[in-house]
Amino acid sequence: MKKLMFLAFVISFVSFNAMANWSLTAGLNLSEYDDAANTNYDREMGWQFGTFYFHKLTGTGHLKTGAVLTQRKSSVSNLKFDPLYLDLPIQWQMLAANNFSFFLGPKLALNLDDDNTNVKSTFLLANFGGNIAINNISSIDFFYETNLTDFAPNTDVTAFGFAYVHKI
Repeated sequence: MKKLMFLAFVISFVSFNAMANWSLTAGLNLSEYDDAANTNYDREMGWQFGTFYFHKLTGTGHLKTGAVLTQRKSSVSNLKFDPLYLDLPIQWQMLAANNFSFFLGPKLALNLDDDNTNVKSTFLLANFGGNIAINNISSIDFFYETNLTDFAPNTDVTAFGFAYVHKI
């Protein structure tokens, strides 16, 4: 609980210190796990929320980074698996059309959940997707991610989902 309170404080503090280039985000994801034994993991809905910072680099492109609290849920038989991660993305986002842009880049995932001892404390993901602008301050991200380094011994994770993004 202390970790969550600290994280909420950091996100709030950082967000309100540079409002012009910041956005809040909240969304859902479906995670799938694949291990060496080909265990049948069931996909389950996880959530995510956090903040992004946008830094303009070119006329149509910018750097997108931030901190997103993410729950990657799954289950097998009677075992529930729902580790909580702090995701730190560094992505290139480029405008492709009037209301559509795409993004790609790595994402570092830091494990905040001490209860899941079989899960590595950090791992690297490749994240890519698209963004559809609703208006000047609201948009929706659609994304796909897969691990670049081991999520757990001989286990891969992939996820897809969407998130609402609101400029503050």
